[in-house]
Amino acid sequence: MKNMTRFFQVLLIVGFGLMTQFVVAQDVFDPVRFNEIATRAEGVMTTGRASSEALEELRVTLSNARSRALSAQAERGYRVKTLREQVMSLGPMPTDGSAESLDIATRRKELNDQLAAARGPVAAAQEAYERADGLVSEIDITIRARKTAELVKRETSPLNPVEWGQVAIALKEYVERISSEVRGSLNNPTSMAVLKQKLPLVLFLIVTGLVLLFPLARLTNNKMAQLIAREKTAMRGIKRLILSLMIFAIPVVGFIMLVQAISSLNIVGLRGALLLSALPKISIAIFGANWLARNMFATSGSAQELMELKQRRLKGAYNLTLGMGAVLGFNFLLNAFGESGEFSAINLGVLRFPLIIAGGYVLVMMGRKIQGYRNRMLVDETILPMTDRSMQILMLLCLVAGGLGPIAAAFGYFNLGSMLVNSTIMTLAVLAGFYILYSLIAVFVQDSLPETEITESDGPVSQTGLLRVFLVFGCACLSLPILTLIWGARVSDLQGVWLMLSEGVQLGETRLSISDILTFALVFTVGYTITRLLQSGLRTSVLPRTKIELGAQNALVTGLGYIGIFLAAAAAITSTGLDLSSLAIVAGALSVGIGFGLQNIVSNFVAGIILLIERPIRLGDWIQVGTISGYVSKISVRSTTIETFDKSEVIVPNADFISGTVTNMTHNNKRGRVIVPVGVSYDSDAQKVKEILLSVADDNPMVLKLPIPQVFLLRFGADSIDFEIRCILRDVSNIVSAHSDMNFDILRRFKKAGIEIPFGQREIRIKNADEFAQALQSKTMKKT
Repeated sequence: MKNMTRFFQVLLIVGFGLMTQFVVAQDVFDPVRFNEIATRAEGVMTTGRASSEALEELRVTLSNARSRALSAQAERGYRVKTLREQVMSLGPMPTDGSAESLDIATRRKELNDQLAAARGPVAAAQEAYERADGLVSEIDITIRARKTAELVKRETSPLNPVEWGQVAIALKEYVERISSEVRGSLNNPTSMAVLKQKLPLVLFLIVTGLVLLFPLARLTNNKMAQLIAREKTAMRGIKRLILSLMIFAIPVVGFIMLVQAISSLNIVGLRGALLLSALPKISIAIFGANWLARNMFATSGSAQELMELKQRRLKGAYNLTLGMGAVLGFNFLLNAFGESGEFSAINLGVLRFPLIIAGGYVLVMMGRKIQGYRNRMLVDETILPMTDRSMQILMLLCLVAGGLGPIAAAFGYFNLGSMLVNSTIMTLAVLAGFYILYSLIAVFVQDSLPETEITESDGPVSQTGLLRVFLVFGCACLSLPILTLIWGARVSDLQGVWLMLSEGVQLGETRLSISDILTFALVFTVGYTITRLLQSGLRTSVLPRTKIELGAQNALVTGLGYIGIFLAAAAAITSTGLDLSSLAIVAGALSVGIGFGLQNIVSNFVAGIILLIERPIRLGDWIQVGTISGYVSKISVRSTTIETFDKSEVIVPNADFISGTVTNMTHNNKRGRVIVPVGVSYDSDAQKVKEILLSVADDNPMVLKLPIPQVFLLRFGADSIDFEIRCILRDVSNIVSAHSDMNFDILRRFKKAGIEIPFGQREIRIKNADEFAQALQSKTMKKT
């Protein structure tokens, strides 16, 4: 099993990837040398006899050569582009038969000769790039095919009792050979002399290792428990992070020192050395599992605080995690058996079969634990959709791998069964490790930063919540390459992805790489940030000190935002070196489709620009659009938000304001007319009613004296004489309250003056009432 080796290899890739790219970029592309490498690679692929390790080395060589060819193509391509532009600057050659100027013709010939000479190396580099890329793809296909065949290779079933005796004999012979090596070294005078010389060093390593394994490890655990009981401070978070890592590192270092002490004795041979080399990996698996279990499922664990599991649910998961570590540790031991070359494939499969069964059992039980924990969160309604999906995936992974792994191994597919079980265990370990790292940093952030809220235009945002989101994203990005290696990806696959991102993709005559994308993001972010700062400064500091009205201020700030974003995008595109002219045809074709598909959005956008420039409506205006009436609370480039009188917000597309009819009650000023209808009985004195109504209007403080309020007798209704008060209010937004105040005043004064406000009365007359009474009486008598 090479997952641990791959883990360290991917760390090397992440650490030295950029440095490697820099060194490769500095190498000069040599076509002759590349041709030799490519020819040799083609010969190797034709014969098909090279090992996978040799093909991996050849792939790295070809990949570096491909990068050098791409760099040469880019560097020399600039020269070709410059020469081509120089030739174009001379203008087209005469086509009407007239002679061209001698100076221009001479210069044109010189430039064409230089252009022809410069195109040769570019074409050679481009051909070399395509050749190397094809060979790399062919090598990848070959290696993947070999690994797939190895994965599904079938051996004799381990359930056959005949194989058990052969495995017992092989183990006995292997132990006897190691014992023979040790006895031979102890009986060798030279080895004993070396042992006496190294005895002080060996004793020092043994004593130090034992101290690290027992007293110091126990002391670290006690310190961790005491620290958790203290109050929450930022320093406690730092100490907790350090102590948590020490809980894992101290016993591992102590065990490795004990192994080094045994190795320094020089009493073991090749077989013993292979076993000793496996012991550090075993210690990492076992002590790592203990570290994961303590942090995830112990009451003092950092991750357990976030999961909030009950104590009765912790013990089972704790023991299952230790069991997974033991399974991985024994697998490392069996790998050492396999490297010795003294065990056949079937022998190793039979030895690995109990571990596969044990690993499948702990995976199934862990899957049931995850399912139970998920069900409890569903009942408590404390689970998020993302967490629910993640737990479902982990649960299914544990159950499927734990069930299919032993079944595949029972039929002789040892590699497949071992891969399913061990890869799933390592996946859980990696995810748990990053979750612990996240929880430790999250606890530190929670202790050091107060749970304050950052108020933005879109609402309050939790400061620690944002940090946790970025932390989860970072952990996910770091875990992804490790998980791909665990599930069979090769280191060269990650290198290929990195090179693909570094080399980029071809867009017209420009190649867009990951560095260009990062440059674009950085430049645009800087421009966007500067734009927002300028908008904030104008909105809060500059414009409030001027006499510009609020609507014009909003238009200026919004316009500045769009101009700043446009300039930031233009600067970001220019910084990447992207030739936009080469994309003009594509953009023209896309514009037709966008015009049909997004015409409503475009029309609303244009209407929003018109609203911001002409300003027929402004923030705070009382408007009516169709059946919607309210105050304008926000004007954006696509829509306008109207706050109705019942405090609901209606979002209206800007095109409705341009194409439809809009009533703006407060466009030029806030004055507006109020009409108060009232009816009186026919017995009332009409002139007195008019005087009372005029006094009501005059005495209302919201009514303007000029123009003079007026009272009109409009009609003689069926039940009343109908009057109307018509007057102008200072602020039409108070029309409802003004109307109500005048109605109250009218009731009070009419009551005092004895003027009646009539209401409708109706008389019902029944024709032929006598006949109807007789019929009703006769019907009643029949019933009795």
